[in-house]
Amino acid sequence: MNPDDVWDRIRGKRNVVGYSKKLRKRIRDGEELDEEVIRVYVSRKVDPQSLSLGDMIPGEIDGVPTDVVEIGEIAEALGAVVVRHPRNVV
Repeated sequence: MNPDDVWDRIRGKRNVVGYSKKLRKRIRDGEELDEEVIRVYVSRKVDPQSLSLGDMIPGEIDGVPTDVVEIGEIAEALGAVVVRHPRNVV
């Protein structure tokens, strides 16, 4: 998995704010599962039916499953990252 390739595949998609540059455990119902994935962080999860095909996060990238994780809005303030409406990320 090349981190630059991952970012190229998801950059600019609706609500995407970042991703895990190394494999992480899948999160389901606030708990980590024993499955390694690429986490794609979004400001807000939306119903997939409301997304255009171009904004859908692929189910896998380079054969590695993805996990979409809502973390809220991220803003940069004086060189520091500020998370608005944070969500606990395991």
